[in-house]
Amino acid sequence: MNAIAPSSSEEHPVFLYWDAQNVRFPKHSNPTLLIQQILTIARQLGTLEIVKAYAYWCKESKDYHKSFYELGFECPSVPDEKKNEVDRKIIEDCRKQVLKKTSKSIVILVSGDEDFSRLLKELRAEGNQVIAIGNSKATQKLREAATFFYELNDLDRLECSLSQKELEQSFLEPTSQPSQLSYLDAVNCLQQAVEKVLQSKKSGCLGRVDSMMRKTNNLYRGVASIASKDGKKFKCFKCFVEAVAAEGKITLVKTEKHLELALTRG
Repeated sequence: MNAIAPSSSEEHPVFLYWDAQNVRFPKHSNPTLLIQQILTIARQLGTLEIVKAYAYWCKESKDYHKSFYELGFECPSVPDEKKNEVDRKIIEDCRKQVLKKTSKSIVILVSGDEDFSRLLKELRAEGNQVIAIGNSKATQKLREAATFFYELNDLDRLECSLSQKELEQSFLEPTSQPSQLSYLDAVNCLQQAVEKVLQSKKSGCLGRVDSMMRKTNNLYRGVASIASKDGKKFKCFKCFVEAVAAEGKITLVKTEKHLELALTRG
């Protein structure tokens, strides 16, 4: 894969942190190509300053460590004497390396762990932009905290669609997001996202639809919660989707693996 040349506009420093204990390579994938793809995306967006993959490496296979090391990653080994030590180390490093900079930065976090949600909100509050990359099990809190969220198996879409122009525009937008999106606006966002996902010939699973909503609708991107009709807030994205389905505005289909969304016709 050829590297994509950075934009001639102002380049922002890019920091890449990979939680290698949380996000592993999908089965039957080529680790080298996958890592190279993420590095290419990072270089496309600015000047790559930090590239780190965290794990307790003495407990990982040599091949797994080698996949990162040979492509230029620093690989801090974090003992797992306490729970979530890797998360804490990434948060500590990111705060030191990004939050203390005077320039606005781009942070790429490869993880699906909600422990990072607070950090991502801190980064964005200071004017930085955050791209989170995780698997389908990535928590809703993490998805909501990032400027953009993409699933690991959807990197081709990220590389094609997340342009320097789009990211620059997100820097120009106010960093303070509305705390809550109205029910009507959220329903419109949901229906549009379901339609776009289905047009791409992919299944309308909750995670994919949520990612599409954040990708394509500025009203929804970064919002803290969705208001219910009575003015309260939904506890989770699934609760919101079920409420919309109960009104007949979308259709929920239960498969063996998960719930899928479809448009209601008629």
